[in-house]
Amino acid sequence: MHAASAWNHGLVPDGSLTLHRARGARDGNPFTLQGTPVTLTAQARRIPESTADDEQVVAPLQQSPARSRAAVEETRTSMSFSRRTRPPPRCCTACMTTAHAAHVRLFRSLHTPSAPLALANAWDAASARVIEAAGAPAVATTSAGVAWSLGSQDGNTLDRDRALAAVAQVTAAVTVPVTADLEDGYGDSPAEVGSTVTRALAAGVAGINLEDGTRPPVDFAARLTAARDAAGKAGADLFLNARIDTYLLGLGACAHRLAETLTRAHRYVAAGADGIFVPGVTDPATVRALAAEIPVPLNVMAGPGAPSVAELGRLGVARVSLGSGVAQAAYGAAGRAARELLAGGTYDALADAVPYPEMQELPAMR
Repeated sequence: MHAASAWNHGLVPDGSLTLHRARGARDGNPFTLQGTPVTLTAQARRIPESTADDEQVVAPLQQSPARSRAAVEETRTSMSFSRRTRPPPRCCTACMTTAHAAHVRLFRSLHTPSAPLALANAWDAASARVIEAAGAPAVATTSAGVAWSLGSQDGNTLDRDRALAAVAQVTAAVTVPVTADLEDGYGDSPAEVGSTVTRALAAGVAGINLEDGTRPPVDFAARLTAARDAAGKAGADLFLNARIDTYLLGLGACAHRLAETLTRAHRYVAAGADGIFVPGVTDPATVRALAAEIPVPLNVMAGPGAPSVAELGRLGVARVSLGSGVAQAAYGAAGRAARELLAGGTYDALADAVPYPEMQELPAMR
C-alpha cells in the first residue's frame, strides 16, 4: 500500500479495532494508521461494504495466551505494529501495550525443562523471518551476528544506536516474541543501561540478555537492577536474562568455577534477573548441578557435539540458544560458494539455498 493511503479507525463494541482503507490498495502490504505502519494478520476480517468507497478490516486485539506453545499461533494472529522512532498515536497505545504484555507472558511460558525453548538466533530481518517461518515460537538476536553484518566486531564495539536499530528491524519483521542480545547494556553506568532498556522496550522486545563479562559481579548486579527499574518505569514487563561468563571466558580457577557461577547466579536473581544464561558449558554433570541450584530458568548455548535439546531439558535446562552459530553457518556457506566459484568455476555450494520465490514470500507471511 502506498504511504499516502490513510486509514481511519474505530473501536467496535467487541473490543476489536476497525480500520478503513481506500479500495484498490494491495493486500499483504503494511497499512498505515494515522501515519503508523500496521500489519494485519490472517485473522483480520473484511466487512463487506458494497456501497462504500473504502473497505473495513476488523483486527481482533490480542488476548492473554495460554501458557503453552499452542498459544504461539494465537499470538501470531494479533495485530503487529512496525516500530518507529516517534511514539505511536494515542489510539494505538493500548493495543500495543496489550500485545506486548501478551508477548512477554507467552515468552515466559516457553521456558520449561519439559520442552525447552529452542532459540536459533537471528541478526537481521530476513534471518528472523526465516527462523519464524521454520516454526520458531520466539526469535532471539545475536549481538555477534548483528555486529558482523554491520562491519563491526562483537564485544560492545557496535554503538548503541546501530545495535538498537537492528533490534527494531527484527521485532518489526516477525510476529513472535523477540529477545534481544544487548551485550553489557551499551553504557558505562547503570543509568545508561536503563536508558538502553527503555529504548529496547520501545522497539518491542519481550526479553533481553545482559552479560557480566569480566565486570565485578556487584557492578553487574547494579546494571540488572537498573534494567529492571527501567522496565518498571515504562510500565512494561520484560524477561531479563543474565549471562554469566565464568565458563565462556574461563574466569577463575576451574575447581571453583561452578561455585562462583552459582554465587553470581543468586546475586543476579536477587537483582532482578528472570533467567540465568551460562554459555560455554554443556557437560551433563555441570549442567545438572547448575539447574539444581539456580531458582530461575537456566539457559545454555549449544552447538555440534552438545547434548540434544531434549537431553538438556532432562538435565533441567529450560532454554537452549545457538548464539552466533547460525550467523557463522550462513557466512560459512557464503565463503564455500565463493571459493568453489573462484577455484573451480562450479556452483554446487548453492544447492541448499532457500529458493528465491520462498524468500520473496517471507515478508507477506506476516
